[in-house]
Amino acid sequence: HIPQYQGGTLSPDGKWITYNSENLVCLSMEYWPSCSAVSRKTIGIGVPSGKVLLCNF
Repeated sequence: HIPQYQGGTLSPDGKWITYNSENLVCLSMEYWPSCSAVSRKTIGIGVPSGKVLLCNF
């Protein structure tokens, strides 16, 4: 059983941005996270190149 999550987050494998536990955006390999954080309606994704991707819901 996979827990349901309300709001935006990353999939357990880090390959998808999800919303309400549904896959929403598939991340290309260069954006797979080396670190990430979720705060309210914002997801921050740090990638190995040093770039940071922000996604607001």
